[in-house]
Amino acid sequence: MAFTAYDAMFYPPLKNVYRSIADMAKQRCSNALDIGSGTGTVCRMMRDRGINAIGIDIQWKMIRNAMRKGGEYILGNGYSLPFRDKVFDCVTMSFLLHGVSNHEKILQEAKRVMKRDGRMIITDYASSKNFASFVIKLIETFAREEHKRNYFSFMENGGIDEVIEELNMNVEMEKNYYRGAMKSFLLYL
Repeated sequence: MAFTAYDAMFYPPLKNVYRSIADMAKQRCSNALDIGSGTGTVCRMMRDRGINAIGIDIQWKMIRNAMRKGGEYILGNGYSLPFRDKVFDCVTMSFLLHGVSNHEKILQEAKRVMKRDGRMIITDYASSKNFASFVIKLIETFAREEHKRNYFSFMENGGIDEVIEELNMNVEMEKNYYRGAMKSFLLYL
């Protein structure tokens, strides 16, 4: 497996989160789209579980690193997905929504490409007041200005819990990590 500096920093504390996402997908999906796939860790784990997973990311550097792990990756963004309607059993997003300015548009696109009986798995930061949340906040203060601004706005507006509340989808499963600092939701229409 190709390992990057990004992976070296984030994989150790997040490996169980990534495994959990892949395990949720395995229960329901044969083909999946991972929006904001980054270095491809979630896609690789889904493929290891027999899921045909495609990743899409806006950064060429991330796509290039993901391709070293094997699999199919596309340069693009979640605001305008280059896929027909209702083609994926599963759409995943992990640690994407807190860093974007318009998560509503990305979620609309995710719903568009998800099959009617499909599942969406969203993982991101929750509004929590514990040590893990403090560390996350500290790390995010070193992000690029736009990302940092989006993160603080996301958290001020309730984090992932508020996004899920507004999404108007049914929660099939919810998983908490680091005492609620991060959460995954398995959703359906």
